[in-house]
Amino acid sequence: MTEYADWPDGETELRVVGGGHYYGRFVLDPHPGPLPPEQDRIVAVALAAQACSALDTAGLSHQA
Repeated sequence: MTEYADWPDGETELRVVGGGHYYGRFVLDPHPGPLPPEQDRIVAVALAAQACSALDTAGLSHQA
């Protein structure tokens, strides 16, 4: 997701998967205009990974 020179067409989905289990997703629906800085996009991916890790260790039930 961080290597794009422009927004991809349509939505971008970041799936939250931990320990082989699907927990949900973050959906990015961009507005027209320039991309946020690459560092901001890297932070978004890192936050999704942290959410996944937290959910995986919280003992929540997994979605089918």
